[in-house]
Amino acid sequence: MPANSKKLREGHVQTVIGIKPNYVITLTAGHHCSADVLKTAGKHFFNRLQRAAYGRAFLRRPAKERPTAIGFFEHPDTNPHLHIAAHLPTEPLQAAADSGEKIWRKIRVAGSYHAEPLVDVERWARYITKDTWDLRTERTFEYTPEDSWVAHDVTPVSHPAITRVLW
Repeated sequence: MPANSKKLREGHVQTVIGIKPNYVITLTAGHHCSADVLKTAGKHFFNRLQRAAYGRAFLRRPAKERPTAIGFFEHPDTNPHLHIAAHLPTEPLQAAADSGEKIWRKIRVAGSYHAEPLVDVERWARYITKDTWDLRTERTFEYTPEDSWVAHDVTPVSHPAITRVLW
């Protein structure tokens, strides 16, 4: 692995650690789709997760009560999926994530879902960034409170909790 790739991966690891994630989420597409399609579905998932936790007025919640997440797209040709490190700051969000399969199945019928509390942040950060040395493909997913108002936007939004490394 070239030195620049190692620096890039280490930057990703530090970014993941920096959002102080407390949940592991994996979203699979169930069949072939592009990274952009899966990223859009991921943003839609986090919007629905907030609605399940807080109701229709979830946009009125302060940013500190809303999720922040960063993830990485893997296996685009065989089993496209996102490994996500998420900061879910409230119990209602955590409870919604625990039963998030229903939410994900409404977005990607053929997809699968896994979530659990995150125990070892650095280990998970290293695991989900294992393929980030490959600079040929855009592999980064992020979700911030500012993303909530538009579920189908794939344009990144600046947020102080996330250091942009590939956008």
